Amino acid sequence: MNKMKRILTIVLTLALIVTMMPMNLTNVNAKSTTRLSSKKIVLQVGKTKKLKVKNKPAGVKVVWKSSKKKVATVSKKGKVKAKKPGKTTITAKVGKKKYKCKVIVKRKNSIKVTKPSDNNNSVINQVTTKSEPSQIVTTKAEVKTTKTETTKKNDSTTVKPTVAPTTVAPTTVAPTLKPTAKPTTVAPTTNTNAQTTTKKQPSQTTIKSSVNVGKAVVKKAIKKKSAKKISLTLKRVKGATKYKVQIAKDKKFKKTIVTKTTKKLTYSVSNSKFKKAKKLYARAKAIVVKGGETYQGKWSKPKQVKIKK
Repeated sequence: MNKMKRILTIVLTLALIVTMMPMNLTNVNAKSTTRLSSKKIVLQVGKTKKLKVKNKPAGVKVVWKSSKKKVATVSKKGKVKAKKPGKTTITAKVGKKKYKCKVIVKRKNSIKVTKPSDNNNSVINQVTTKSEPSQIVTTKAEVKTTKTETTKKNDSTTVKPTVAPTTVAPTTVAPTLKPTAKPTTVAPTTNTNAQTTTKKQPSQTTIKSSVNVGKAVVKKAIKKKSAKKISLTLKRVKGATKYKVQIAKDKKFKKTIVTKTTKKLTYSVSNSKFKKAKKLYARAKAIVVKGGETYQGKWSKPKQVKIKK
C-alpha cells in the first residue's frame, strides 16, 4: 500500500509539471515578441502620440512611415502628429518585419457660448412718434400683447391713434418725456426686427459703413540696365487719395526691397540694390481716406520691370 501511494504521488507531480511547462513557454514567447505599443489610436487635430516598438532586437533600426502624411505624420522617433480629419496607417519597419498601427484623426471639439437674452418671453420694440413739434411721446410695445394708452376727460375715455412717418435707426435709446395735455396714443408695431425713432439722440452709436476700394494696376515699370531708378506708371483708381508701391526680387514678394507711398500716378523709385538685380517685380494698391479712417485695396498683379540696355 505504501508503494502504491508513493507511485501515485510521483505520477501526479509529473503530470502537474508537464501541464505547467507549456504555459510558461507561451508566456515567455509573448513577452519576448516584438510589437508596437498600440495597434489603434484616436487623436484630435493638433494632438500628438508617441508609439514605441517593444522588445526590439538590439542594434536594429526602426523606420517609421505614414500612409497619408496629410492626415498624420510620424517622426524618426515614432511621434505621431494629427494634421486633419481622416484615417491613416503608421508602419514601423524593424529589420525585415513591419508592424502597423491604425490612426483615426477627428476634429477639435468646439463649444459655442451664447449670451442669454434679457427677456426670453418677448421682444420689446421702442417706438417714438411726434404728437406736436416740441413734444415727444414714448411707448413700449410687446409682440405678444397690444397696449394703448387712454386719457380720461369729463369721465369718458377717448382713444386717438396717431400715425407718423418713422425712420429706422438701430441701437437707438429714446427718452421718455412728460405727456401733453391733449390725449395721444401710439399704436405699437408688430415688427420684431426693427427699432424705429424720429429723433436722433446724442448717445446714439453710429455704424461705420465699409468702403469698396478699387484694385490698382501697374501699367509700366521700366529701368535702365545700370540705373538705380525704376519709373512706374499707375492706373487711376476712383476715390483713391494715394497709392502704396512695392518692388521685390520675386513674384511672391518674399524678397521685398522697397515699399513707398505716393500721391502721383507717375512715380520713380530709387535704390542701390536695383543696379545689380537681374529680375525685378512691381505691384501697387490704392488707399482711400474717408471720415478720418483709412481703407486699403488689394494688391495689383505683379508687373515685371522691363530692363532696357
